[in-house]
Amino acid sequence: MSAKRKRRKRSDFDSDAERTPSGQKSRSKPRESAARIGLEARQRVYGLSSADAKDPRAGTVLGRLWLDSQITTPMVEAGERYLEFHNSAMRSIQGPNALGKSDGKPSPDWDSPEMDRESYTAHAVALIAKYQVMRAALADILADKSVGLVVIADLEPPENYKPSLIKGLKLLAEKMGV
Repeated sequence: MSAKRKRRKRSDFDSDAERTPSGQKSRSKPRESAARIGLEARQRVYGLSSADAKDPRAGTVLGRLWLDSQITTPMVEAGERYLEFHNSAMRSIQGPNALGKSDGKPSPDWDSPEMDRESYTAHAVALIAKYQVMRAALADILADKSVGLVVIADLEPPENYKPSLIKGLKLLAEKMGV
C-alpha cells in the first residue's frame, strides 16, 4: 500500500480542490448560484432585460407592467398598498377564535399580545372596513375583477382587462393619496 501512496501524483493534493469531510477530492460539480438561475429564468420567461430582471418588482405582474411603462409609479405603489389591505383583511377574517386571554396570558396566535380582546377586535374590524371601502370603490367603476386578477391573484391580465386595470389603479392611487 505504501508503494501506491508514493506513486500518487502531486495534483491529488491540490490545496484549491474541494474536499469531502474525509479529505478526499470532491467529485461533485460546482453549483450555480440559485439567484443567478432565478434571474436567468425571469429574463427568459418574461422577456426582461438583465437590469429589469434584477428589480425586485419584476417578480409580480404588477411590477412587470410598471417596468414595461404600462402603469405609473403611483399606480404600482397603490396596487402594492391595496394588496397589503387585502392581506391584512384576510388575516383578520381568518384570525384565531380565541381572541381573549387564557390563564391570564395572551394567546400565542396574536400578532400583538399587548392588545386586549376589544382593541384587537376594533383593529381587525378597521382593517376589514378599509379593504371593503377600496374594493367597493373599484366595483363602482367595474375595475374590481381586473385589479383583483393582477394585484391579488398575480395573474397576467387579458388585453381587454388592461383599460379597467389602469382605471382602477388610478382610482386607488387617488384615494390613497399616492
